[in-house]
Amino acid sequence: MERTILYGVSVLFLATLLAAPSVAQLGPLGPMNNGGWIPPDVTKKRCEAWAVTNAARLMKCIAGCRKAAATALLSNKTFDETACVEGPTPKQTSCLENYNKGNSRTTILNICATTTCIDDTSVHASVEAMAAAVLPATYCSGGTAFGANPRFGGSTPPDEATKNCENRALTNAAALMTCIASCRDSAASSLVKNLAFDEKTCVEGPTPKETSCFEKYDKASSKLATKASCATANQCLDAAGIRATVDSSVAPVLSGAYCNGVCGTDGLRYC
Repeated sequence: MERTILYGVSVLFLATLLAAPSVAQLGPLGPMNNGGWIPPDVTKKRCEAWAVTNAARLMKCIAGCRKAAATALLSNKTFDETACVEGPTPKQTSCLENYNKGNSRTTILNICATTTCIDDTSVHASVEAMAAAVLPATYCSGGTAFGANPRFGGSTPPDEATKNCENRALTNAAALMTCIASCRDSAASSLVKNLAFDEKTCVEGPTPKETSCFEKYDKASSKLATKASCATANQCLDAAGIRATVDSSVAPVLSGAYCNGVCGTDGLRYC
């Protein structure tokens, strides 16, 4: 009788161990919203988080090149947007050169020594694909092509007020990507420790104080839409469309960076 009880307890204990989810399979606790795998350990999470941070910085830098190009062209000055984004530049200050320098820092190389699945070139290409979709959607009101050597599509703003509005629309889009990257970092930090985190709500809402990425973006876009000085820009700016473009374009960036582990069991949109 005693042996039967002990055998039953042992079987139950073994079944409990087998049923317990691994760290890499915690989708039900907090599904990742935009693709990628839950990191298997904290070190790999730090490496993958850096890859997304550096990608967000790249997008912000590309936005800066576009704003500088708009300012120059509106003043009838020349500006090489492609050189600003890709280089080469004398002091290696182009967006791509800074991106590559960030990935080659000694501290990053040490952290990422065991994370071999990240393809920095592919992540960079995914960011450029996002920019290629977002920039024409934000610089949309003019009829003149964006300079002699534009890196991305779009039209030169017809006046200063419209330029400022379109600059702000691009700033909002870049901030949305940064916010989504922050949600991914929070999700990965929690899930790798077997803690719950709802990345989908962090990105999309609703939240009590409207602090999700979408809610903050929508508030900023609504404020822009009410400005009288933005009347010309608002004829073509589609805030909801730009938001959808960023949301879909960020997926390959996140899945390319969070590439270690096993897909969660629920809620992964691009896994």
